[in-house]
Amino acid sequence: MKCADGVMILVIISASIFSASMANNGCREILVGGSQHWRFGYNYIDWATKNAPFYINDILVFKYDAPNATTFPHNVYMFDSFFSFMKCDISKATMVANTTQGVGEGFKYVLQSSQLLYFTCGVGNGFHCNNGTMNASMFSVSMGNKDWSFGFNYTDWWSRFGNHPQNKTQQQPKQILVGGSEHWHYGYNYTDWAIKNAPFYLNDTLVFKYDAPNATSFPHSVYMFKSFRSFLKCDIKKAKMMANPMQGTGEGFKFVLKRWQPHYFACGERNGFHCNNGTMKFAVVPMFRPFWQWP
Repeated sequence: MKCADGVMILVIISASIFSASMANNGCREILVGGSQHWRFGYNYIDWATKNAPFYINDILVFKYDAPNATTFPHNVYMFDSFFSFMKCDISKATMVANTTQGVGEGFKYVLQSSQLLYFTCGVGNGFHCNNGTMNASMFSVSMGNKDWSFGFNYTDWWSRFGNHPQNKTQQQPKQILVGGSEHWHYGYNYTDWAIKNAPFYLNDTLVFKYDAPNATSFPHSVYMFKSFRSFLKCDIKKAKMMANPMQGTGEGFKFVLKRWQPHYFACGERNGFHCNNGTMKFAVVPMFRPFWQWP
């Protein structure tokens, strides 16, 4: 497959990896999963983290055997949004390679443009996605200076490029009240709220407001999960408490979106019951706020 000329981009993988590509770098063929290929039970988000950076015009190669008596069938799907990816909702995904296209040289997908890309295996109506860790995502945005060169230090990158003086047309960071007038409480759908209130930007502040526990009010808290999978399962033992049941009173608990990565929030009370049954969980992927003059 012929490579197109390289262009300037910034790439982020779901596990918070970023890089910039240089003009005329050509492209690479990248075997998804390496020697593990595309199979059930391998952690592809971890693979994507370790194999970043990825560049525009790179070619992802998905290799998997055709189904037989001893081999699971596999395919390649792409989700239409982060939230369908988060839920492994195959009904919101499009098949890009069927169960036989991974044989031989494999199915090849070219990273042609700046967009969000969410890959998974669609077999079992999401079972391979949910239980087989066969999912990974990519997010790229166009940038314009071929002389930029930097590594994987978020703080250093943001200090160099994210704190430019703001012009008159640039939006300022916002304080966003989680749940709006509903605040942070049991039974409200915060995933739906996050979808309707996106996009969120770096340096925006999420404000969690909730009453202190009393005779008529449930205690609430704010936890952040370390991984997408623990978030899906509401596995509170894999999460870190960010705010205790008393910190949501008054002005509320404030969390600044400082890192360019997915953030997975939930209420940690009753060992995940509020997360699982009370829909008190949501994910945020902050975007870069433009720091150039708009036309």
